[in-house]
Amino acid sequence: MDRTLVVLHLFTLILAVVLQSAFGQAFDLKAHEAISLRSVDPSVAGGSSLDNFLRQQFGSEFPDGIGQRVKGKQVQQWIALGSQEEDSPPQRVQQHFHDPTKDWNQAGLSTGGISSIIWAQLQNQDSGVGGGNHSWHDARESYFKALTGTDAAQRQQNWADTFESLGHLIHLVQDAASPAHTRNDLHLSYKSVGDTDSLHVWGDGPGLDEVGNSSSVRYDSSILSLPQNNFAPIPIARIFDTEKLKGGNPSEGLDIGLAEYSNANFFSDDTIFSANYQTPAAIGLITEPNPLGVLKQYLYRHPGSPTTRYKLAVASTMSDSVTLPLLNQQWELDDFVMKDYGTKLFPRAIGYSAGLIDYFFDGTVFNVLGHGWPENTTIVDRVRVDSVIYQDAPNQPSGTGTLTLVLYNMPDGVGPATGPYVSLPTTVTIIPVNIDDPVHNPLEVTFSFSSGLPVHDSNADFFGYIVWRGPLARLGQGPQVILEQDAVVAATLSNSWN
Repeated sequence: MDRTLVVLHLFTLILAVVLQSAFGQAFDLKAHEAISLRSVDPSVAGGSSLDNFLRQQFGSEFPDGIGQRVKGKQVQQWIALGSQEEDSPPQRVQQHFHDPTKDWNQAGLSTGGISSIIWAQLQNQDSGVGGGNHSWHDARESYFKALTGTDAAQRQQNWADTFESLGHLIHLVQDAASPAHTRNDLHLSYKSVGDTDSLHVWGDGPGLDEVGNSSSVRYDSSILSLPQNNFAPIPIARIFDTEKLKGGNPSEGLDIGLAEYSNANFFSDDTIFSANYQTPAAIGLITEPNPLGVLKQYLYRHPGSPTTRYKLAVASTMSDSVTLPLLNQQWELDDFVMKDYGTKLFPRAIGYSAGLIDYFFDGTVFNVLGHGWPENTTIVDRVRVDSVIYQDAPNQPSGTGTLTLVLYNMPDGVGPATGPYVSLPTTVTIIPVNIDDPVHNPLEVTFSFSSGLPVHDSNADFFGYIVWRGPLARLGQGPQVILEQDAVVAATLSNSWN
């Protein structure tokens, strides 16, 4: 082979390896970990209620909440791990962009990749890009298996998979807080060389401290009730994009998706005054010393309001005239601009991530008004569950699905807090049901088992779950709207039955 061709092939191979490592990540892995841990931290106001939920509803298995160890890691560590691994392999990063000014089937990275909204709900993600399957559907499947499985080791794996997949999903939410990921700015770089993303570079260092001090800002829950988009119909899509910006309504409110907020109110390095975007607006120039005392010309959002203004960009050099048209100046994003960005964007990245996790477990509590064994017996072959209705909430199981009851036996002195439970493989019973009116027409269901259970044995203890799998609907003043066709909703049962 000609030497020139050999060199060309070698260069092409090296370039391909570098580019695979250089696909534009929104945040460093440490930043994703920090944001994810902050989002589930029970001490953060407005954070996820996951810790309390696990303790209150699944206390038999998670008495330590997000600190409970599953397969050697705490729940919060599985979530953080998933949020880091979503960037691996690098090909997955191409699926982490969403431009809210475009139709969703065209909103992904223009050089290749689908919208992160569609990616979050795409089954078989592993096909073609690798990295495993961690869509919303996969998280639901792992959750169902964790609740209803009968092999102790496999159940532990399914719980781990559930929390890890949730970490993958909130990674996508966090990327929507990066203007580069919502303004079609690939920012190819490698180890801070090349077309770097200032927010990414800053987030690797000083930004980590900013995350640690950030509050949590949640979206208005009404966005989850907006009409569905068929490209990604599950309501979590609205956490990213309510389609209000595409309709010409930029906003800083909480009734918009995170991608809309970062697109309309901030610049990325390569989209400052880009002809492709009409926002940010309401801007002005202020000449002032930066925190180091160096006189700079900063572009501000809301320049006339000291309480709400924030830096958007800084002039590369001091201009002789502040009247020089802004478009004719050279702008960049320095660390002081990034600090203002982080102050605005990190709280939403934390809060919107927390919101997705809470929605996943939303409505997981049935009101089980009565449940019991047959009277005057120590061995039973059936369990009656009376008045299975959904908690007072707008989203409720509805339509045709299944109710599954599974019970787990814990030998005397051995429970989730001190040792493993022992499952009873014969105690899984699935009943097809139709919930036509969960509020006014509750169900009474009897689960029959193929073998008897020694419920009054002083050396045994039991806990279990009753699990709905099927449609989840929004009920209210208007017509019923099916939110998910394959949702999972559960309630905990124990042997303190009567």
